[in-house]
Amino acid sequence: MREKGNRVLAGALGASLVVGFLLAPSMAAAAPTPPNPTDQQLAASRQQVAAASKLVGIINGQLAASQAALSAAQVQTEVAIEAYNTAVYLQGQAQTGYNNATRALKTVQAAVASQRSQMDHLVAATYMTGGANTAAMLMTGGNPANYGHELAMLDIVSGDQAGSLARLQQAQGKQKELANAATIALKATQAAASRASAAKNAAIAAITARQKLTTTIQAQQAVLNQRLVSAQRTAGLLRQARAAADARAAAARAAANDDDDDPPSSGGGGGGYTGGGSGSTIVRAALTQLGKPYVWAAASPSVGFDCSGLVLWAYKKVGIYLPHSAHLQYAEGRPISRSQLRPGDLVFWSYGSSWTSIHHVAIWAGNGKIIEAADFGIPVHKRSMYWSGYFGAARLL
Repeated sequence: MREKGNRVLAGALGASLVVGFLLAPSMAAAAPTPPNPTDQQLAASRQQVAAASKLVGIINGQLAASQAALSAAQVQTEVAIEAYNTAVYLQGQAQTGYNNATRALKTVQAAVASQRSQMDHLVAATYMTGGANTAAMLMTGGNPANYGHELAMLDIVSGDQAGSLARLQQAQGKQKELANAATIALKATQAAASRASAAKNAAIAAITARQKLTTTIQAQQAVLNQRLVSAQRTAGLLRQARAAADARAAAARAAANDDDDDPPSSGGGGGGYTGGGSGSTIVRAALTQLGKPYVWAAASPSVGFDCSGLVLWAYKKVGIYLPHSAHLQYAEGRPISRSQLRPGDLVFWSYGSSWTSIHHVAIWAGNGKIIEAADFGIPVHKRSMYWSGYFGAARLL
């Protein structure tokens, strides 16, 4: 099991080193965005984003695998620690049993020794004074009248001492057996505790290594994510610059052809509206902002525009002050049909059936064209009207 875990850890470390090698070159300073990126530059930026995305995918997979292995290692470590705790507890119990058995054996041994000493003294006294009769005389203080009684007592005492000694010796043998069993149990639990300690230390070492690996992969993941964001940002700037250049070119062509910037015709059917007036002023004002970047919640030539921000700014040129909200701008005007559209009117798109779900607005420029700030990465531009998601039109003039 441990060898398998080591192989898994080694494999993960190897994979991490591969990614680490890919991360080794320092990131060069971002080059300035060209005013009109070439197709090759755009393609190269897409390839960089794809490569960075692939590396992020690899490192994310490695991190997921490492975190899963870390979770498994944590469980194994907890099991090993609890097994160690159990082994230490059992060792303590065995030690207590061993200590109790040893003390009990010593007590019995001391009692046996004391009883044996008393027997030895009695036997010695009997031998040295000429036998049991003399010993009995010694016990009576030399009074012959009590001799028979004391002689009987001497026999009883001697017999009791012998029985007591026999019982103590039997207890001593039993205590020796218990002490030997306690010794064997203590040695077994000590060995088990030693093995449990080794397993615990190995598990802790494995989880420490896994934690270090996971931390390393997380650091590499942060670097790769940063590289991906940088590549995406560069690609976005290149697309934006290219769209701005295309918009400038389109505006230049439109100005050269003088097709739409003069007082335009009415929208849907052509003809109808021929004067200058406020509508043309709004259209001309919006045309001056072609190529400006799309910026959320912005309504300034120095910053950029979102869709309702461009309308707000253009309408200020004719003294009309609108809220910075597409659906509120719709509510400010009066609804008109497609056939009634003329330059300066507003056209709206919605994701629902109510005016409260309007999410986009553009300025009708005439001849089927609109001027809009569409989305992030796409600068203000003029384009043909599209009807998908169209909600309706409103006139504020």
